[in-house]
Amino acid sequence: MTMNCSEVRAVLPAYVEDKASLEVRRHLPGCQGCREELVRYQGVIAGLEELGGTPVDTPPGLAAALAELPFQGRPLEKIKTHVARNRPGYLASGLAALGATGAAGAALWYRHRGRAIAA
Repeated sequence: MTMNCSEVRAVLPAYVEDKASLEVRRHLPGCQGCREELVRYQGVIAGLEELGGTPVDTPPGLAAALAELPFQGRPLEKIKTHVARNRPGYLASGLAALGATGAAGAALWYRHRGRAIAA
């Protein structure tokens, strides 16, 4: 089975590190787009290798602060903000559903008007 472009591009980083499958090697000669993507990956990898293990000084507590970000905030306020921001859309959807229900009810009434309802 041959791989398509999206499958090949998903594993190109492994190909750059010589860990790709035979299917990738077979796909690349016939696909200009994937070859160009491979060249971009190779450039990124080369740039990262040039940086090497360059140490970066981070402010004290940065890692802990970043780890806490998903847990910060007030969920109820976020929900209220979301509802307030999208209220016109919710109102329009509700009115459309109400209108469709009314139209269906009117159509049924019109179709069966004058008939006795069996108990």
